[in-house]
Amino acid sequence: MKATILFVFAFSLALQAADPSRPMFWSSAQQKDFDKLALSKLNADRHLGTERLLDSAFVAYRNGNAEAELHEKQADCS
Repeated sequence: MKATILFVFAFSLALQAADPSRPMFWSSAQQKDFDKLALSKLNADRHLGTERLLDSAFVAYRNGNAEAELHEKQADCS
């Protein structure tokens, strides 16, 4: 019984962490806040700070040259 309860609890957490089924909208004010949060997490050596929005979306803040990126199945949107 304990294992079943643990499984249901873990499964419900995984469902909450999944991306929403409907399109999301963030206002320009929210996007500016995301930039500030990413800047507050800036790694000075990598010139990169990030803020996660969803499982499949995050904001990347760069303040200089950073390492190269290669995406085979993802896109960067500006």
